[in-house]
Amino acid sequence: RGNKDTKGYAAFLKGIDAAHRFVKGVHYQDITLRTTGGKAVRLSALVKKGQYTLLDFWASWCGPCRASIPSMKQLHKDKPALKIISVSCDKNLADWNRAMMEEKMPWTQVVLPQNAKLKEQAVNAYHIQFIPSLVLIAPDGTIAYAASSAQAIISQIKAK
Repeated sequence: RGNKDTKGYAAFLKGIDAAHRFVKGVHYQDITLRTTGGKAVRLSALVKKGQYTLLDFWASWCGPCRASIPSMKQLHKDKPALKIISVSCDKNLADWNRAMMEEKMPWTQVVLPQNAKLKEQAVNAYHIQFIPSLVLIAPDGTIAYAASSAQAIISQIKAK
């Protein structure tokens, strides 16, 4: 009421709507990803009901992402029931493949789709504005926690 910036207000409302889809207790968003073999896969095919799933959005060129991999490896060892899915944000698939070989991450590896529309849908679904970005999905399929630091999310997981 009384706001003459209708364009700005509409953008604000759109942002609020997007944020409501990504809050604790809301069901995770199903997105299309790409496997290491180049095939499309839905996130829902990777998330198992009844177990915690950790989405780790990262990239080969991201220093903080690469620095957190040893902690993620330890988490994988300490919490074998936790399903970890690393989602690469790499544009260059050769760099992604090289990083996977160098890091030897023993959990599920996927990459954002190369198709611009599908990639935008995935980025918007999880509000990926920076990486690393980690999302913990509860056994019931709802968002349990999100953080930009592996240590913050690891603390939450260890508390569960």
